[in-house]
This record gives sequence, C-alpha cells and structure tokens, in this order.
Amino acid sequence: MRISSRCWRSEPGWLSSERYDIVLTPDTPDLAPSPDTPAKDALASYHRNQQRLRAVLRDRFGLILRVETREMSVYALIQAKGGARLSAVPGDGPTGFRNNAKAGHIDGTRAPIKMLTDFLARDLGRPVNDETGLSALYDFKLEWDPQAESDPASPETPGNASSRPSLFTALTEQLGLRLQSRKGQAQVYVIERIERPSDN
Repeated sequence: MRISSRCWRSEPGWLSSERYDIVLTPDTPDLAPSPDTPAKDALASYHRNQQRLRAVLRDRFGLILRVETREMSVYALIQAKGGARLSAVPGDGPTGFRNNAKAGHIDGTRAPIKMLTDFLARDLGRPVNDETGLSALYDFKLEWDPQAESDPASPETPGNASSRPSLFTALTEQLGLRLQSRKGQAQVYVIERIERPSDN
C-alpha cells in the first residue's frame, strides 16, 4: 500500500519510497459483498472497511489527519453535450464496482456516480466534483488506453497503436460525461503526524 503525501507539509523520505502490505482481520466478521448483495448492504460494507482501514493506519502508523477545504485545481464531472448515456437501474439489487485501471477497464453494477468520481480522483490525482445531477444507480462499462494522452485539452496521441481512446475521450464517447478542469473548493486531508511502523 502506498500512503499519499500530497498534503504532507514536510515529507519524510521513507513516505514516498517504502511500501507496506496491510492485512486487516476485523473482530466482527464481515462477508465480502456478493453479486446478490443488496446495494445498501454493499455500500454499508464499503464504508465499514474504510473506517477499519483508517483505524489500522492510526494504530500502526500513528497517522493523524485534519480535514481542510481549499481552493485548488479540481475536475468537475459534468454531462457532455447531448446528455449522459446512462440509464438508471430501477428497484433494489446488488451493487459493485470493478476497477482494473492498469488494463484500462472499469465496470459499475448499480453503482452511484460517487463511485466513478472516487475512482477518477484516485487515478488522476486531483479532486473530482460530481456536477452531473445524476442521483440514481447505474450500470456502465468504461474502456480506455491507459497510455494515451491524459490531458482533456490535448488531442489524442497521433499514431497510437491502441484502438482505444484516452480516459477523457472514453468518458464522453461511452458515458456521455465530461471532465472540466477548473479552480474550485475541495476537501483535503492534511497529514499532521505519521511515523514509520515497527515490525509486527
């Protein structure tokens, strides 16, 4: 696991170079969501695991974070010209989000737009605000070339051997969504304290 240092004001050298495997065994067993898990239960499991990971980072790394709102470069996810190419999935049912960014593929099943913006923020290294106005759950697939040009203001790389577009172009062509670069308010986590963990 890599701990991001983007908000660290005086980064210790080990933070950007060392890697750790974190194995989490909760006191109360929590079965991984299956394809039949209702959406609300799968999302609840996702949030519980986030809380558990934060607790492990606090205990093993002494990690202390502070939340701030700052003016910074962000992406706004908006509907492209012609509107989104997404249809809401009615009723209750399982939810899921499979992420294989290295291969240029993600797959959402009854997924809220927040799962997509969270992925984009991690992949692009910049906050992504949802301004689509889409509040339902959606099935979608997105495929792109991870090696293609990653700047929405730049054209596709000429002579690219891949038949797939860049992530920015794929969002528009396949989902009818667009990333718009702008200055905006975003919540950031400021690392106030972090320590190299001791051996188990």
